[in-house]
Amino acid sequence: MSKELHTDEYEAYVMFVIQRPDVERFQPYRDVDPDFASSLADVQNNGVEVHAVTTGFEPPHYHLQNDDLSIQID
Repeated sequence: MSKELHTDEYEAYVMFVIQRPDVERFQPYRDVDPDFASSLADVQNNGVEVHAVTTGFEPPHYHLQNDDLSIQID
């Protein structure tokens, strides 16, 4: 990810949509992909807002379950 994603003139966001209603928090799995976890922490520290939501599924419809999921980025 690039630090140029966010400048003083523009806001930047990363949104994770988790399609499981039972998730309690979003956390990158550093043991599997340490580069992604480090990059996500880096962009967040440089002003990019990181958000996560969960969805539920009641066939045939999806619905927003949690619009402000807790995020833990090491």
